[in-house]
Amino acid sequence: MSAPSRAKDESGTAQRSNVSDPGEKRKKPIHHGQTLAAWVGSLTAMVAVIIGGFGVVFQNWVVFGIGIALMVIAGVASLVLQKTGHGAR
Repeated sequence: MSAPSRAKDESGTAQRSNVSDPGEKRKKPIHHGQTLAAWVGSLTAMVAVIIGGFGVVFQNWVVFGIGIALMVIAGVASLVLQKTGHGAR
């Protein structure tokens, strides 16, 4: 038995196969966060966690606070980019 095909829609993302979605009831495309808003939010949050981690390890609470502030900025930037059309539709 061959593996089910993964047809792509106009956004270039793979849809569920007929095996896992027999009635093709799922109409929303699967984006997996491949948008500018997701990338900016994720990468900024990752840098924030690294900076905050260094602040905790070296007991420098100013650096830890910078990490927390950067985490908030990551969330706000991601939301703003999503609202301006750079996120999943």
